[in-house]
Amino acid sequence: MKQIFNRPSKKMLHFLSTTIFQLKKQTAAVEMSLLPKVKALSIEEFEKFKWLLQFTYFRKSLPNISWSTLECTETAYQLVVLMEHKPQSLEVTEEVLMDMRI
Repeated sequence: MKQIFNRPSKKMLHFLSTTIFQLKKQTAAVEMSLLPKVKALSIEEFEKFKWLLQFTYFRKSLPNISWSTLECTETAYQLVVLMEHKPQSLEVTEEVLMDMRI
């Protein structure tokens, strides 16, 4: 059987592992920054936050989290996990909290 792909070089493997490590580190930092802010919200504020989050992503023309997914999100941790991979999640969170006057 003919091999289609060559094995990645050591240099490429090192680059990929370094990139993955940096992404994991960045994701953890975003989570640590967002979680306390979202966790501090009351139940009513949490529901309002989800609605404003969706609206803010839309207004900024950023990829959003679907409303059906947001609607099923019941804890701050679940929401932060969804948000941490989105672009500008910290900035969007700050903007939403400012809109909520929190």
